Amino acid sequence: PDAMSSAKGLGGGFPIGALLATDKLAQSLGAGMHGCTFGGNHLACSVAIAVLDEINQPTMLAHITRQGDALSNMLQQLCQKFPDKIAEIRGVGLMLGIKLTEKYSHQALIKALHQQYLLTVPAADNIIRLLPPLMIAEQHVQEAQQKLIAGLQEISEEVH
Repeated sequence: PDAMSSAKGLGGGFPIGALLATDKLAQSLGAGMHGCTFGGNHLACSVAIAVLDEINQPTMLAHITRQGDALSNMLQQLCQKFPDKIAEIRGVGLMLGIKLTEKYSHQALIKALHQQYLLTVPAADNIIRLLPPLMIAEQHVQEAQQKLIAGLQEISEEVH
């Protein structure tokens, strides 16, 4: 593409955004031709540099891959354990979704998980999204498994 915007992940939770553009497009963008909330914020830029330094560590990608695989495997086991409630697991890495069967509401599961202090968000098609931080540890995957089991056991049939 000629331009690409980036934001959320760039600051690791701290508000920042960036617009990446080809040289040709960038030449057409002069001062004041585009606006941004945190433009030129030195703290935000320092945070982004620190985030990129961490993400670019060779061990970081290996850690993310390992934990994403562990989380995905755990969810696949839950899919086998609760075939009447979980239709499928979707996603890759640490961005995963649990699609519930038609008999169960994703909102009911989200509520049950919130009571277990496991924060999830709804997505379309009766899916709950799991978006853990990149620094998730194996113990967190195990804790999530226990909370998901409790949440899945708590929900009852409720057409979404």
